[in-house]
Amino acid sequence: MLYTAAHPNLGTTTLQMDGPGGPYAFTLTPDAASSATDFFGTAVLNGVAVSDLKPCAYLVTLTVEVLLTDGDHFPVPRYDQIAFCKR
Repeated sequence: MLYTAAHPNLGTTTLQMDGPGGPYAFTLTPDAASSATDFFGTAVLNGVAVSDLKPCAYLVTLTVEVLLTDGDHFPVPRYDQIAFCKR
């Protein structure tokens, strides 16, 4: 899977997949041209092959922290989701 997260104050980036037997974690491998503000690369499921997943619906969530504050509070992490069905 390919991923991209970009923000001038980008914090920790994680990728998770929910579905039968999950949640599943990913190992993120940044591209050589990736940077602290433009983080992109490839992600691989940890400990499971896609071919081993049960036929069902799955939801992949990319979550990023944004390193901003108003002095008292930090914003909630931003996220994006993609759903798919495995046959």
